[in-house]
Amino acid sequence: MLIDLSQFGLPGPPIDAVFDNATVYEKFPKALAAALPPGKSWVKVDLATAGRSVGVDLRGLSQTQAGDPSQTLDYLRGASDNVTRVGTEDVRGTSTAHYRAVIDLNKAADQSPTARDAIKSTIKLLGSSTQPVDAWVDAQGRVRRLKYTVDLSKSKVAASTPGVPGSVAFTLDLFDFGVPVQAALPPPDQVVDLNAITGGR
Repeated sequence: MLIDLSQFGLPGPPIDAVFDNATVYEKFPKALAAALPPGKSWVKVDLATAGRSVGVDLRGLSQTQAGDPSQTLDYLRGASDNVTRVGTEDVRGTSTAHYRAVIDLNKAADQSPTARDAIKSTIKLLGSSTQPVDAWVDAQGRVRRLKYTVDLSKSKVAASTPGVPGSVAFTLDLFDFGVPVQAALPPPDQVVDLNAITGGR
């Protein structure tokens, strides 16, 4: 996964991220890696530990990423009062139907027993129980793109952390269906544990 930091006002190329269950490894570009200890270019973040500092269970992020993309549209229908078809658009060369919906996060929590606690804590963190989302679905019912913007203006993070943007936009493209994925973890000697540096805060 690539993380674009430009929306935070930070220059440079996107950050490469690897998810391993509830642990995230982020490879910093050279400009940012200079702030890390010598020989280190990857930062390791334990989502469970990081989430406790702001009162939210971030482990639900990894559970969400592991979901079946072919079921996403059904999930949106179930968690939304209505789903609107916007039109037909190409995504990475594939014809798709573009849908728009507003997810009721409380309904989403009721439909997702394994992620219920994570979703409930996210509602508490963001100060909102709704989330607008756009989805692009191909002829086989597979989601090719998800796009949504998280409003942080009412969140605990914005209230307690100066400089946090008012919103963060996410775009997730899905492709190469059926192709085996091999996401190698970075070499341990190139990794610095962020939780160890911050003392779990």
